[in-house]
Amino acid sequence: MSRVVGLLGVVVLARLGFAQTNDEGLANLQFNYLNPGARSLAMGGAFTGMADDATTALANPAGLVNLLNAEASVELASTRIENEIAWAGGSVRYDEKPSGRYNYVYNYEPASFPSTVTNVSFASFVYPFHPARLVVAAFYNEQSKFERAFSTRGFVNESTSALAFLPATSELRMSVQEAGLSAGLRAGDRLKLGGTLTYSRLHIRSLTEHFGNPKFTQTLTADTGRAAFRLGALINLQERVSLGLTYARRPEYGAVSTYTEGGRLYGPEQQRFKTPDSFAVGVSFRPDPAFAFNVDVVRLFYSQLMEGYYWAYYKRGAHLPESTTKFKTTFEVEDRTELRFGTEYLRQIRGLPVAVRGGIWREPHHGMVRITEDASISLDFADEKYDTSPFFSPRLKKDSTHVAFGAGVVFARLAVDAAFDYSRSYSRFVLSSVIYLSAR
Repeated sequence: MSRVVGLLGVVVLARLGFAQTNDEGLANLQFNYLNPGARSLAMGGAFTGMADDATTALANPAGLVNLLNAEASVELASTRIENEIAWAGGSVRYDEKPSGRYNYVYNYEPASFPSTVTNVSFASFVYPFHPARLVVAAFYNEQSKFERAFSTRGFVNESTSALAFLPATSELRMSVQEAGLSAGLRAGDRLKLGGTLTYSRLHIRSLTEHFGNPKFTQTLTADTGRAAFRLGALINLQERVSLGLTYARRPEYGAVSTYTEGGRLYGPEQQRFKTPDSFAVGVSFRPDPAFAFNVDVVRLFYSQLMEGYYWAYYKRGAHLPESTTKFKTTFEVEDRTELRFGTEYLRQIRGLPVAVRGGIWREPHHGMVRITEDASISLDFADEKYDTSPFFSPRLKKDSTHVAFGAGVVFARLAVDAAFDYSRSYSRFVLSSVIYLSAR
């Protein structure tokens, strides 16, 4: 029944992890890796162990074997991003120490710059070659569509009233489209295996301008594609309990950065960034056919983002390349574990299968921050060891709780699902449908 109610469509609030750099315009960006689909989204992304609709091409490709009939799907998504900029304004105090070094104390005045993006996030076609044994799928997925624009007033030195950090404006547009093929195979009475191969294309246009004397500007651009893959397994531990495992190997992209100061252009410089791999374990339990309870544990290797760290202010011939390494060692992005919980209740209403779903999950902070607390930054100006800008303060680390809910209904050859996910940083609405091309 749950496979029938499963509508389809993949969305991806699974967003790309961004290149790490000390460019203000790219600071504190966090992108989430949720399982695709309105049905999955409504259950807080806990779907690895259930894996019984076509969105499993990305969530857990082994679950494709659960689909016995040819079908096509499409999905629409609308996401409102709050884009809170903690450092939109404020002040800083330098507490001088006897050694001649300084501690930093920041006073933040945040502001929000909300934006809304709407897109066709997913389309797929599923075909069972040998129903209940071999199923293949082809899909298109706009994994991410993100826009951010903000302006800051700068930070004032509390002692002198002069600007300690310059005002800036920033614009960022980014999208990731991918096309893929997936296959699921029944390897035994209790074991299903699957794999997905994707080709992802990244588009980035980022521009940040600081208004000082001289004025300086950073840019980052990309229009490049890379291959990636996912592997999945689904094990029926008992009649009503299934265990899912998924490993996602995400691509490393290339990009180009520039730095302009006083009208002089430095670069372009070739950059790279590795998007984080992940490993998920999920359990789905059905105490009776009408109820399902899902739990996912997802480990995301966000520290891989630091592999492509670059220094936004690099001037060829003016600074040694070691400067990039020196600054890199003062930042970190931690690997994090996410817990997701979801439930689904099925009922017949006037002869139609109807599902109601809910979920909750905790999103840990996974942006780049300094390894040193604000009050213990000891900057030796001759050494220039630390980047002291306020937008990488450990104080900005904030976890978020997401609450999700949704519903779905199945007609003769059409299923429709809707889902809504809410947190303090963004909210997302997804509407998806599946057309059954053969009798169910």
